[in-house]
Amino acid sequence: MSTMFRYFLRVYLKNFIKVIMGLALVVLMIDMVELAQRTASIVEFTILDMALLAVLRAPSFLQTIVPFVVLFAAMMTLLSLNKRQELVITRASGMSAWQFISPLCVGSLFIGILTVAMFNPLSTAGLAKSEDVQIELGLKAAPDSEIVPWIRQLNEDGALIIGAEQASSGGTRLGRPSLFFFDADGTPVQRVDAASGSLKDGHWVLTNARVYDREGQFKDLPVFKTPALVDVNLLGQALTPPKTIAFLQLPKSIEAARAFGLPVAPYAMQWHSLIALPALLVAMTLIAATVSLRFARFGHSSSAILGGVLAGFLLYVATALAEALGSAGVVAAIVAAWLPVVAASFFGVTFLLHREDG
Repeated sequence: MSTMFRYFLRVYLKNFIKVIMGLALVVLMIDMVELAQRTASIVEFTILDMALLAVLRAPSFLQTIVPFVVLFAAMMTLLSLNKRQELVITRASGMSAWQFISPLCVGSLFIGILTVAMFNPLSTAGLAKSEDVQIELGLKAAPDSEIVPWIRQLNEDGALIIGAEQASSGGTRLGRPSLFFFDADGTPVQRVDAASGSLKDGHWVLTNARVYDREGQFKDLPVFKTPALVDVNLLGQALTPPKTIAFLQLPKSIEAARAFGLPVAPYAMQWHSLIALPALLVAMTLIAATVSLRFARFGHSSSAILGGVLAGFLLYVATALAEALGSAGVVAAIVAAWLPVVAASFFGVTFLLHREDG
């Protein structure tokens, strides 16, 4: 029993490594093509900068597609074992499907825990560093990147509203910021657009700024400074996307958001999604097993394999939709994170019970 368990687990983990390495190369190539399109007009952007950005962003993309990697790796493992008649021999020895599926489930659970505990901090650090590099190079944000919210600070003579395409370093570095100044009556008096900005010594320091007055006339300044009266902790909380926060730091971010009166749902959704990830990977493994059992009993069936892929895709879409609803506060974060996982697990277990135990 233990020999078989270790053998199946080893084959599964090898296939997982093969699939994720192959997808990593695909992700890097696609990301570099996308970066080449975005940086075509930037002379200073070299191929080394492009490779650095792609490598920094790759862990975040891979973490997103880990459920699909597990699905494909589990299907590859079980179908290859079927092809070599190893599952047939295993069944003939009196072992049930639950016994040869359990090594894959344990492997998926281990991969999920490893992803949350070790890979997630790596991916968040890489994503945050990539934002720093993009701001430093003056690179525009990707079309699908998260929109940085607007921050309002009260000045002595009125108010200042701050926004940007990108934010990093806890909100102290801004990419392509825009500042709107208002007088005490709420009338706009000045607008400033800049290539980048940073918080230094209690001031917003903007580089390559264009300053507009209330008549629409403008002048270009290499540096523009204005006092920053907003709390640094509030700034970092408001301008830091949940995906750039490591798993262990999310509870602090949730408490900070609650203390500052900011939306808590996005941070809570990210927290519960990461907690549910190991269970989601096990659910993906059970879906892969439903395909393998039909293959073993009735011969090769492309429609069954396609059905397994479609089921995994539907589960992934349902999870993404639930995350969107949870992040918006429409559904409780814990419900949005766990409902698709529980539903998929019940589907896989029910199918296997029906096939194996009648």
